[in-house]
Amino acid sequence: MRYEIRAAIRLLAWLRERGASLETCTQSDIDQWLSSEESGRHAIRSFLVWVVSRGHAHNITAPTHTTSRGQEMLAEVDQRWDLSRRLLHDTTIATTDRVAGCLVLLYGQSCTRIAALTTSHVTKTHDGVQLWLGRKPLEIPEPLAGLVPELVRTRQGHAVVGHTDSTPWLFPGAFPGRPMDGVSITARLNCIGIKARAGRNTALMELAGELPAVVLSGLLGIHINTATLWAQEAGNTRPGYAAEVARRELRKNRQASDRYTPGRSGVTPIMTGQKAFS
Repeated sequence: MRYEIRAAIRLLAWLRERGASLETCTQSDIDQWLSSEESGRHAIRSFLVWVVSRGHAHNITAPTHTTSRGQEMLAEVDQRWDLSRRLLHDTTIATTDRVAGCLVLLYGQSCTRIAALTTSHVTKTHDGVQLWLGRKPLEIPEPLAGLVPELVRTRQGHAVVGHTDSTPWLFPGAFPGRPMDGVSITARLNCIGIKARAGRNTALMELAGELPAVVLSGLLGIHINTATLWAQEAGNTRPGYAAEVARRELRKNRQASDRYTPGRSGVTPIMTGQKAFS
């Protein structure tokens, strides 16, 4: 948001230097701005949509924002949250699509990785529902915490009549014993108005702006190099903190290893998960 606000400020200053304003701005002015070397020139779409909708400007627009690496993003600022609210509360949408869409929009998961999830990735603890996407579990909040177990209970392949426990896949496919593929999940999301690639990229951009790369990698299961690129793209300037978190985790693991001696009285290993839903 800071990045987009700064881009809007630079656009206003650029217009003022040319004796123009939002009221007198034309599409030709915007095209000239987009072809300039101004920093953040492609991050003004949301601002333009806002000023036009409120009558501060007329008949101007900018193309959908992409990252500097050419990654497609959702067109509007609040679109990710609007789509997520719809998935969480619209009971007319299939549970399969609701959960898959939330994993894309809220946790930046690709449809290929979603297809590979099994029921063992879902665990129930005394605190609620956890989902293992990376090295550490995610605590799933309501109402998504209710949808995930529902999917585990009711999942079925297209060629199966009724629920089946014979497959471990969280998203069973049309062929017995096989999961739904990423292309099929993408197609299903497209049918309910969700662009999977743009939704995932938007989620990763926003999450990378809030979390250090090492935390993002551990929770979402993406490679640390990928997480670092997204953090840089999002303007996350906390690499020192990220490195300290990594060092702290390493020290903690070493200390725990030094304290634990198998067979020692009163010392038992910590269980890292509970029984999975079946």
